[in-house]
Amino acid sequence: MSTGKKILNVFGIIFAWILSIVLVIVLYCSPILMSALSTVKPEKIVDTLSNLEISQLVDSFVGIDAENEELKKIISTDVFQEIYESYINGLSGVFGGEPSENLLTEERIKEIIHNHIDELYQMSLEEEPDLAQLPEAEAKQQIEEMFSEAMIDLVGNLPTAEELRNQIMEENPEFESILDLFKQVDMIKLSYIGFIFVLSALVFVCRLHGFRGFRWLAVDLFVATGFSALVCVALPAVPAMLEMMLEGQTAIVDLAMEFLEGFTMGVYIRTGIMLVAGVGMLMLYLFVKKKLAQKKTAITPAEPEQTIE
Repeated sequence: MSTGKKILNVFGIIFAWILSIVLVIVLYCSPILMSALSTVKPEKIVDTLSNLEISQLVDSFVGIDAENEELKKIISTDVFQEIYESYINGLSGVFGGEPSENLLTEERIKEIIHNHIDELYQMSLEEEPDLAQLPEAEAKQQIEEMFSEAMIDLVGNLPTAEELRNQIMEENPEFESILDLFKQVDMIKLSYIGFIFVLSALVFVCRLHGFRGFRWLAVDLFVATGFSALVCVALPAVPAMLEMMLEGQTAIVDLAMEFLEGFTMGVYIRTGIMLVAGVGMLMLYLFVKKKLAQKKTAITPAEPEQTIE
């Protein structure tokens, strides 16, 4: 190897080391950052809220004792579940920063109750057997009117998307910045992934000779995976810490647990992806190395056989 090539090789190794350190840090942070960004997407927030215990949500927002038998009876129906989901879907604009349409008009509530009147009729018969003495059509009409009035009153106590957003903005002016972050989630993720690819390409170019860049990238991925695995080991202990810190605040704990579950799964999956990518880079390096060795053997002229005369 000539002196110039040796100097270039030394500089390549130095720059590859520097870039690899940065790349390992970026790769290590990627499962955490990407999972966190995915968790705060508006549609993910809505899904998380939809998975909460409905009684706790009612208790938190409306201030009604969810242990009340009459309220528990309403909450247990498919009617309430459908109304609840419509309400939550109407809140998506709060987190996305866009105005939300009120999905729970009085007409919509009456329509939902009408569609589930058979369920409400059977439930009401269990509570009030005397209803069986009335003609079924008349009994269903009374039940529909009663539940429509109860549901309209209940929904009327819930904040609309605009009211909730204004309340949050008034109490937390920094919420505007959070909304801007929600809008930029996908762009941030794409930019971060692009940065990883640029760093990886630079490391590969610095160790291009013999395609050693594949080996370097494999090592970087394995090191980052190892650090990320430590996070994976620590994550199962977080729920117990949250329950201890937020003792007595059941609704907040459940909400945090829902977000944490999605975040944890995201970290696990992305750590696994890094491990697979590292194995892929190593296999690719070994394959290319083997092919180069075969090519070198093929072009090396064989030594002429010496004959003894």
